[in-house]
Amino acid sequence: MMPTTVRRLDRHRIGTRSLPAMLMRTCLQIVVLAAFALPGHACEPSGEPWFELEVEAAEYAGPDRTLRVALHDDGCAAIRRPAFHRAPGEFRLTVDGPTRQQLALLAGAPELRGFDAAALHADLAQRLATDGRGEVFEVHDAALYRLTLRDAARPLRLESIAVLEYAERFPGVDGLTQFAGVIELAHAIADHPGARPIDAARQP
Repeated sequence: MMPTTVRRLDRHRIGTRSLPAMLMRTCLQIVVLAAFALPGHACEPSGEPWFELEVEAAEYAGPDRTLRVALHDDGCAAIRRPAFHRAPGEFRLTVDGPTRQQLALLAGAPELRGFDAAALHADLAQRLATDGRGEVFEVHDAALYRLTLRDAARPLRLESIAVLEYAERFPGVDGLTQFAGVIELAHAIADHPGARPIDAARQP
């Protein structure tokens, strides 16, 4: 049997993508709620963020290709959108309490805390090898995700490529599903229309 090659485009190359079907229904509801529940108040962050996600697109996106979302204890989100974003630059957004709680719930999941990218990809490769379909799953020009959580004595740093694409192909995998949920919620914060450019956010 000839192998089947499954290809996925990097979402950050095209700039838009519908919410993938791989997330559990609860995660999808969280993302939808977040998109409409965040107020657009100005803020200025202080101290280190407890949550930080960096999404580095493939090299062809250019030198300025990293999205950054950092959430501070006071609810202020520092957002940096890369050059290819429809509205690039530095932004600020005050994130409401319920949305922060949703993010903390996802980030605090034991499955995410135990995420091991190398072990995960080895497990997924084994699944493909034993499912009898001869499928080869490849993600071209995949984005790199770096997640830092500083809500404990020692910061937790997770890094993996193509998290959303793998979560779509392999739904319900512990750790991967939670990582994808965190990413989608962070994107909802980063893309929120109420986010204010940094100069405007500093004005009274």
